[in-house]
Amino acid sequence: MKGSIRLIRALEWYQVVGQELIGEIALPELAISHLEQLFGVQEDDPLYFNMYRVNENHVSLMKEHLQHEFNFQRFSYFISCTAISNK
Repeated sequence: MKGSIRLIRALEWYQVVGQELIGEIALPELAISHLEQLFGVQEDDPLYFNMYRVNENHVSLMKEHLQHEFNFQRFSYFISCTAISNK
């Protein structure tokens, strides 16, 4: 659809020491209800445009959408959101 915006969410991980971006994986389209399950209702960000930290409690719900081995001792994980314009 011309002029529309598509949201792409990704799992990003950074070194705990140095905070360098190590990798990212594009996620399949996630329903807002799934994001609410992961991070709770966000009154100030209802469409989850901000970055959200993923912790050990989120892993079981994340595994439904991606195959990734989490290592929380080495990396910090976040869900990011990027808006892409369909011209």
